[in-house]
Amino acid sequence: MLSQKLKNNWQWILIPLFMVAEFAIDQIVFGRVCRFIFKMLSINPSTHYILILNLFKAFSVLTILVLNYYFFKQKFFWQPSKKSSGWIVFAVICFGIVASTIRTPHFWSALDTGIIAAFPEEFMFRGVILGVVLMILTRVKANAFHVNLAVVISAVLFGLYHYINLANQSFSFTTMQVVSVSGFGLILGAVYVRSGSIIVPILLHFIYDYVVTLPKGFQVTNYSQVTGVQMIALSVWLVIYAVVAYLIVNYRFDSNKILPKLKN
Repeated sequence: MLSQKLKNNWQWILIPLFMVAEFAIDQIVFGRVCRFIFKMLSINPSTHYILILNLFKAFSVLTILVLNYYFFKQKFFWQPSKKSSGWIVFAVICFGIVASTIRTPHFWSALDTGIIAAFPEEFMFRGVILGVVLMILTRVKANAFHVNLAVVISAVLFGLYHYINLANQSFSFTTMQVVSVSGFGLILGAVYVRSGSIIVPILLHFIYDYVVTLPKGFQVTNYSQVTGVQMIALSVWLVIYAVVAYLIVNYRFDSNKILPKLKN
């Protein structure tokens, strides 16, 4: 494991290397394998975009797991707190939302989008990256400042990673998405810290993308320009995200479930 071979101050460099390696393997290896298979089967890739996207996301999950094993061996914490039933209530609400919209025209697109977005991104940015950053920052002292800083770092990296969408979107729209995703990443990181279970941010991420996709279905490209009003609204939402995330982490700070699990 690479992290054991490096001193604490140098372990930070593994995080961007992990992200770059994941991106490179996904783009280069999957792209070549996919082109080879489709060519062998005489299938036109342009007519099977959704299939390729699903295969790509499944490959991404595998890549993340393999790289995590080699770089960090960061544990994924699945078991929610037995003392709190809040996550069960939230899971039931998510199920109710999905069940009540099953007859809508874009149900399957929304369901698929929610699944393929939530699992690889939560494994990577909450399960691995936030876990590693928390381990580094709280090794000396597990105080509120270090935990909040870890949530912010993982959220910013989560947002910046979405610049890979520039291939299908305008720069201004992608930048708006990066800022929005960073804000949402604060919430996802906060609920992971609070609950101590990767299940909760996966559910939250899934239902968010599901609800967003449901009205119009899956959007392949978006080259629209961002207006000033949209940027103002985004700024307001970013502040709201930050305040909510701060309250989740800092209200009864000792009740956060992730820190004891990281020490074990």
